[in-house]
Amino acid sequence: MVERHERPAAAHARAILVVDDDADVRRCICRLLERANHVVHAASDGVEALVRHAEVGTDLALVLLDLSMPRMDGVATLRELRKRGAIMPVLICSSAVTPAQKSELDQLGVAGYLSKPFPLGELLGAINLVLTVR
Repeated sequence: MVERHERPAAAHARAILVVDDDADVRRCICRLLERANHVVHAASDGVEALVRHAEVGTDLALVLLDLSMPRMDGVATLRELRKRGAIMPVLICSSAVTPAQKSELDQLGVAGYLSKPFPLGELLGAINLVLTVR
């Protein structure tokens, strides 16, 4: 028997933007989030993330943001999102965060940090915590 998973109504769905230049990581995270009934948008770098944000806007409940990406890195992406008035929480998912990056990210209001590689359960727990607090 195939189980059918109902998705929440669009008005109540929690949209998450996954920004990571590694296609395999991005795909894996997106699948996990879709199975957890989140509406998922994906971007391969900061430039694409800004386009997705412009398309989705205030419906975004959370951004998962890698730091090391081509064209526009995670710090510059978050800086630009905040400049545009984006207030949604952001979780940084990166293998390394320098002290200078952490200082700026903290000033930009980052909700938390996940160090790659992380267990998928840890990712879901962090997302649930951030979305519950919000």
